[in-house]
Amino acid sequence: MTHGYFSEGTRPENNTAIRQRICGLPSWVWAIAFVACIACAHLAYGLWFWTKSPTNAPKAALSLKGEDFLKSFPGWDTEEERDQAAYNRPAIEILKTGVPRYRTGAFFDHAPVYAYFLAACYWIGGVRLLSVVIPQAVLSGLTGLLLAIAAWRLAPVWRPAAAAIAAFMVLINVRVASFVGTISTLPLTLAIHALAFYLAVSATRPWKYILFALVTVFGVYTTASYFLVGCAAAAWLIWGFMRSRLPAQLIGAGMILVGVITKLALVSVPGDPLREVDKAMFWYGNNPYYESVGWFDLWTVREDPTWTPWLPWQASDAEKARYNDYLQRAGGDKRKAGLLWAWENPMEYVKMCFVRLRATLGPLTGHMRLWQNKLVSTLLWLLVFPAGFFGLWRARRTLHGQLGWFIVLAVCGFETFVIAGLQQRYRLPVDVILIVFAATVYAGLMARMASKLPSFLTTPARNATRPCGGMTA
Repeated sequence: MTHGYFSEGTRPENNTAIRQRICGLPSWVWAIAFVACIACAHLAYGLWFWTKSPTNAPKAALSLKGEDFLKSFPGWDTEEERDQAAYNRPAIEILKTGVPRYRTGAFFDHAPVYAYFLAACYWIGGVRLLSVVIPQAVLSGLTGLLLAIAAWRLAPVWRPAAAAIAAFMVLINVRVASFVGTISTLPLTLAIHALAFYLAVSATRPWKYILFALVTVFGVYTTASYFLVGCAAAAWLIWGFMRSRLPAQLIGAGMILVGVITKLALVSVPGDPLREVDKAMFWYGNNPYYESVGWFDLWTVREDPTWTPWLPWQASDAEKARYNDYLQRAGGDKRKAGLLWAWENPMEYVKMCFVRLRATLGPLTGHMRLWQNKLVSTLLWLLVFPAGFFGLWRARRTLHGQLGWFIVLAVCGFETFVIAGLQQRYRLPVDVILIVFAATVYAGLMARMASKLPSFLTTPARNATRPCGGMTA
């Protein structure tokens, strides 16, 4: 990071700015305020979403405890444990034996770090919903704080404004808030992701690259899809090493690649139903059921009707026949069946890539049932994506900007060519990076607007260096 890659906001001499007083208050007061506001707001919204909202999300009751609480999640103690039930199983196994395991007894390689986090929550507060959602709300607050600090470091002007804007965009992100109120890897994953990005932004010493790599490996084992960010982080470190020849970057890349390869090797082991779902992702997004999709239709996953019972589409007899024919020709291997379908139907595959690309880079998917969801998703997209990509493009020659592009290409590439999320949940690692860059853009716009105000409306020049006097800290 010493070869012309520092932005004005990340030079070592400017790092002391974060310890300054802002609007007369110490920075630690603002940090606590950011965490507390985001945590409280996300806790309230998350609990409402999973207990009383008019959505199709499976509802839980705060009064349930122990086995009654576990049974409230669909699929618990069956061969098809998924989602919340799939995360509860290894957490309970940790409380019993100290080792996270699937229901089959195999090691829970899907998300072992989250399983230990969940087990710790249950051990401290008991097996109930509040034991989990309160710590997850705090994690959401810490995510907002880390992104605010990253925006502070990257913004060339009006840094307090950039930090506040980043925190505000996390505060109002209801998609992030909704997952706080249930058993989900997302709050922990985003906190780890925000910490990794903060370390990358502030990497002025070799040990920070090593720490960045360790945090990224933790993310890879926190949720299944984070291996994409892991691959992007490893590529970024290798790219940096090719330019600076810093050994710590190459060591960090090696650490991440070992973690990713080990994770993928564990997933390929046959046996558990959840592993089979992970391996079949390409087939779930690319099969004969999609042949009736139009080029400009919204993205929906056409697989098991129980996943999306509100969708009007139902497979015809001809589609079912072609679906089963490809499975039979592939010997029941869904990975091979998906590749076979894409090979024999290249234009259909290209069409589905186009449909998924629109979903990945746009605000809507076909799984958004309520108009309120569509409206909020569109407003958040308008707030974050245009400004975020502009800021990311402007930072393309900096190392932190290049990390952002690596992450965008890895996550959006997978969602385009393999399968996209139902509610754009798996795109959130991209969203939080864009929040930081969008905040720097908005802070710059505010600075320009302030510079054009009449002189009697601006802050006196003698106060221009104070964080709330000209906001130039």
